[in-house]
Amino acid sequence: MANTKISIDRQTLAAIFKDPQAVRAMESLFQVASSMDNSGGTVTITGGTIDNTAIGATTPAPGDFTILHAGQLFVDDTGTVANLHAEYAETAGAANTANSANSATTAVSLLGVNDVAHGGTGLSSTPANGQIDIGNGAGFTRATLTAGANITITNGPGGITISSTGGGSAALPRNYISGFGLTNDTTTPATVLAVAAGQASDSTNTATISGTAFRKSIGGSWVAGTGANGMGVGLTVSANTWYHVFAIVASGSYDVYFDTSLTAANKPAGSTAVRYIGSIKTDGSAQIIGFTQVGQYFYWASQIIDIGLPTTTSNTLAVISTPPGINCVANITATVRAANATVWSPLAGVPTAVILRNYSTSGTVAAALSGFMTNLASQLYYVNDVTGGDMFISTTGYINPLVAMN
Repeated sequence: MANTKISIDRQTLAAIFKDPQAVRAMESLFQVASSMDNSGGTVTITGGTIDNTAIGATTPAPGDFTILHAGQLFVDDTGTVANLHAEYAETAGAANTANSANSATTAVSLLGVNDVAHGGTGLSSTPANGQIDIGNGAGFTRATLTAGANITITNGPGGITISSTGGGSAALPRNYISGFGLTNDTTTPATVLAVAAGQASDSTNTATISGTAFRKSIGGSWVAGTGANGMGVGLTVSANTWYHVFAIVASGSYDVYFDTSLTAANKPAGSTAVRYIGSIKTDGSAQIIGFTQVGQYFYWASQIIDIGLPTTTSNTLAVISTPPGINCVANITATVRAANATVWSPLAGVPTAVILRNYSTSGTVAAALSGFMTNLASQLYYVNDVTGGDMFISTTGYINPLVAMN
């Protein structure tokens, strides 16, 4: 066993064997047998003999030995020692006949790759930064940890840093949302949306999204970061179109984007968590229509005329300016000329009373109405008692139940 050193001193023996006679016996005699070649190497033990050669001799006696009685075994260079027990070292192919409970016949290399059965890993590759040995059911795989949603893992020499991003992985109460209020940007209100700081459960209620104040433009495809473009994958801004606004965690960081889909079908690549936080609408020039949000209440800067048609005696669905896909409570003004009119929610039965009564066959009557819940197509019903007049419905605002109340 070339360049191998085994060292045991008096202090070590005394710590192992409390009996002074046992210590003296160990100093004067070590049991040795055949099978382990120590030729060409160096074995150093303070006190005692090896193969009848006094300890301390310049050259240990050549020969083989199977069992070395010692409290500790030190190997500081090359070589192979067989199965290591509490006090025994054995060579391959030579059972420990003196102590059958510790017997074994398979060698353990102190320098080579030891398999799992002998306390090793079976792996010989040099670990990269952050790699650890992970059990795979049969042995070990040397690999780095995989980051989950809202988690960042940084591998370094001798260390692994695990941190949460975009609000962390622990979920808030189901459907929780606070903040994330929307408004037209003060500098470029027609093309940039400002989003207040907020926190919310994601759409699956399995993660939390937290974000600071943010700005996003409708000018192009989504790019990470505040002030950058925010259109979803494959989308470009169009005139007279609704866009839903989402808080997201993309590639581990909080962000915002715009989508025509209420289910975030066009979310940016790398998005691991999404939550709807409101909607915006563009005008005929593909610019963001001005609005004010106060909690769940949205008010148009100028009322939007949605219906300007001749009167009709048939129950008619009218699309008004509330976000599609959401049952919103609409605030409207209705004006009728030369007729009476009734307006109601598609979710309710047809009313029997006239809401707008015109007491002149040629006069005009108008009223501000609220409390009408739209269907998912943003529609309300209206009807007139006679034809020949005009009917106007304008939306002044709406209540969106899916956004934060504060």
